[in-house]
Amino acid sequence: MRDDNDFGFGQVDWERTNSDNVKLVESEYRERLTGAIAAWNDLDSKARFLFTGLIGLVTALLGWVFSQSQNIELDYKIGIYTLVVVFIVSSMLVAKSITPRPYAYLGVTPKDLNVSRWWPLLKGDRSTYSRFLGMKIKEYSRAIVEAERSNDLKALWMARAIRVIISAFPLAAVGIIFASVRW
Repeated sequence: MRDDNDFGFGQVDWERTNSDNVKLVESEYRERLTGAIAAWNDLDSKARFLFTGLIGLVTALLGWVFSQSQNIELDYKIGIYTLVVVFIVSSMLVAKSITPRPYAYLGVTPKDLNVSRWWPLLKGDRSTYSRFLGMKIKEYSRAIVEAERSNDLKALWMARAIRVIISAFPLAAVGIIFASVRW
């Protein structure tokens, strides 16, 4: 999270703001948070798709090797086991991408939920309304920073997993060559 936890909230004179313009700013922050959440959902669905495919691939490879172990030469078994290990490592990286991330609390209500604290807003005081929207903007700012940080981590772990998947077949080929030369 940023060092500035206030996100400029304390620098604005809320009593002198135009509440209609504050509404526009608040809706812009809400849209940006919606975009960050949509990106999170997109990354999450891609990670789940990749994870499901990798688990199926590992299961199929292991099942095939164990069922055909009499017919497969040792060189190729080593290559297949190398593939399995690489796919398992990649699955672990994808699983790291799927793990839950912290999210920012989006509430602006008082902690004790005492409705009397809302009295100035309920009476229709425009400056209180502007301050309330400012609090929402501050909360949206926190949520946006947290969502973008989470998205960056998800993308990082997915990229690492894909790099490992790309290295699977060259590593298996090296394993086969090493085993055929060695034995």
